[in-house]
Amino acid sequence: MDEKGFAEIVSVLLIAAIAVAMSASMIQLTQSISEEIAESISEYSAAVSVTSDGIKIVNPTITPIELSRIKLIVDSQPAEIRDANGNGIWEPSESITLKIEDRNGDGIIPITLLVDGKEVFYTVYAKPIVLYSDERFPSIDLNVSAYQGKLRLEIGSQDDSVVSTYKVQLGDLHNKLTPWRIKGLIDPKDIDDLVEELKQFRESGEKGDLMRKYSKLHDVVEIPASVLADKAYVIVYVKDITGKTSSKIVELYKYYPQLANVSVKILSPKDGEEFWEGDTIQIKAVVTGNAEGVVIEVDGKEVLKQDVTANPFYVSTEVNLEPGEHTIYAEAWDPFGKANDSVTIFVKDDEPPSVRVSVDSNLAGRRAITANAQDDRGITKVVFYVDDKQIAIDYSEPYVVYYTFSAGLHRIKAVAYDTLNQSGSDEIAVNFTDNPPTVRILEPPDGKTYYASDVVVKAVVEDDIGLKSVKVEWISGTKYSTDEIALNSQKTYNLEKTLSLSEGTWKIRVVAYDTSGNTGADEVTVQVISQPPEIIGAYVPEIGWSTDFSKGIPVVGGVA
Repeated sequence: MDEKGFAEIVSVLLIAAIAVAMSASMIQLTQSISEEIAESISEYSAAVSVTSDGIKIVNPTITPIELSRIKLIVDSQPAEIRDANGNGIWEPSESITLKIEDRNGDGIIPITLLVDGKEVFYTVYAKPIVLYSDERFPSIDLNVSAYQGKLRLEIGSQDDSVVSTYKVQLGDLHNKLTPWRIKGLIDPKDIDDLVEELKQFRESGEKGDLMRKYSKLHDVVEIPASVLADKAYVIVYVKDITGKTSSKIVELYKYYPQLANVSVKILSPKDGEEFWEGDTIQIKAVVTGNAEGVVIEVDGKEVLKQDVTANPFYVSTEVNLEPGEHTIYAEAWDPFGKANDSVTIFVKDDEPPSVRVSVDSNLAGRRAITANAQDDRGITKVVFYVDDKQIAIDYSEPYVVYYTFSAGLHRIKAVAYDTLNQSGSDEIAVNFTDNPPTVRILEPPDGKTYYASDVVVKAVVEDDIGLKSVKVEWISGTKYSTDEIALNSQKTYNLEKTLSLSEGTWKIRVVAYDTSGNTGADEVTVQVISQPPEIIGAYVPEIGWSTDFSKGIPVVGGVA
């Protein structure tokens, strides 16, 4: 290994280790790095741990390093560097240990690194100074441009105390950060006087000249475009003397669009599309280019994230959303940048169905129950209940079912369901009535006498529900005959029947039965004789005879 290579490896490893160990509790006020070392600062990284014994650093290279060629000056005194096996050679994977301490107790630690007697690195760290009037974080203003193969960062910052350090790091899409520049801003020869001014400021609130000088930052950093080929962003940190840190990110695809080779397009749903509450919404997107990954978000919440393994690459997922406006966002990225697409959709509130139930009559018997159901999307079924007992389900219009009601009060309910299984119901109470049938015998009239055996019976039978049958009975002493006529639930029946009766007194009865089991009846009594008496002659005195035979029996008005 040549001398230059040796100095680079040693310097980079130790500088990185010092930065890791000190940044947790100290503020870097200034630093200077030799030009040849600065160019290699991002090529190596050291495994560093801090223990009560000091700072432990592992050699990550395959190169043995002679510790006698390295000298570290801490707070104006040499710091001991010990290797693990004590042979003076920092071997590959071996650790060395060193201590960095505030030897004089003033809170300021200058550190100098020399390789082969040549100073390659100098920095000053200080304990954070508590300033009760320091309320603001340092501001950052970045003026970014890309020209002549370089990314130029013009960094500006202001703070209400002192801007002490800024750091520039390069990040890739996996958020792995590579340091590019770390710079302490305070001139070493101003440090002591500046510390005194800060102490006075803490007590009096008055700023001195050095505080005003270092309360502002203006610097320029240039990064070759070739270094950025596999990077996604640059991040700039600015720290004030109390430890407050601000940062800003520069996205490289904005300045090097030619590096980005990725696009993403949401295929469905379409922008402005409307859906119903409860709908399953399918989101589809396509990624083209040399993309590494894709993510889909709904209203800022991630619903899908995948590595991209093909070109083009299709992704899909499904969501159910609450009513309202929603934004679907898709983003894809490659090593140089990212692309995105978004659509806005609307989910409409699905109101529950409405329903009205009715019955065709309040007469007991078989009745039609109708449900008038409506919904903004559609009815899937209507369930019918009588007195809290389910009697039927109807899946299509018209929603009509039939039920046989007994007389009395009954509760009828219909429950309609929509496509979301939301329900609406209606209930009514109906007092059903059932009157018995009526019977009117038209012939024969009650009490009539017949001289022949044939008697014609005529009657009108009526019912408000329906007639089941009509029975005719004729009775004389112990003689009893009957004839029952079955009916088909008609409400009116005109009876006509001829009876052959023997001589005597007969009771004729017509009995009607309705479909509910109610009965109604009417009856008459008639006389049947074999023949009327023969009249041989009659003397009619002045008072006269009556020859009125209208009832079949002569009425004598005088003496024969």
